[in-house]
Amino acid sequence: MTTQDTHDDIDSAAQASEWPELEKLVSDVKTKRADELARQEEQRTRAQKAQQEAEKAWGALRAAASLEELAARLGELGVVARPAETVPGANSAALELSRLPKGETAIIRIDTSSSRSGPPRTTIQVQRGTQQLSPTTLNVNSNSELKKHLIEIAQRLLG
Repeated sequence: MTTQDTHDDIDSAAQASEWPELEKLVSDVKTKRADELARQEEQRTRAQKAQQEAEKAWGALRAAASLEELAARLGELGVVARPAETVPGANSAALELSRLPKGETAIIRIDTSSSRSGPPRTTIQVQRGTQQLSPTTLNVNSNSELKKHLIEIAQRLLG
């Protein structure tokens, strides 16, 4: 440590004692900033964990494979099905159906999204022609639950 460093430390200490309100303000601002950074990091960690849980649930659903199976089975009835608007890595898959009874078309979309509180949420949306049907939310993120709902949707579309 040099003589200049010692003088700087003495000057800083002297200034601090001359400005107690300023020191308190600086200290309070530093504390608030540190708290805010910690809060942001905690939020980022929670969001990342929720996204990982959504990806895990999406993998367990096997939604794209289930839609392909549905397409193959409906193909036996003359319904034409093709994947629609599927974005890799987006926990989303869609299937467009045409040649339904009455010449209608429909789009079935399955999305799994992370949740701030609780398990990931999977919804199934169906658009029949220009009519948007009420979305269905799965109670359990499982392939059997998904297939059950897809059968119900197929019954509505074919019936």
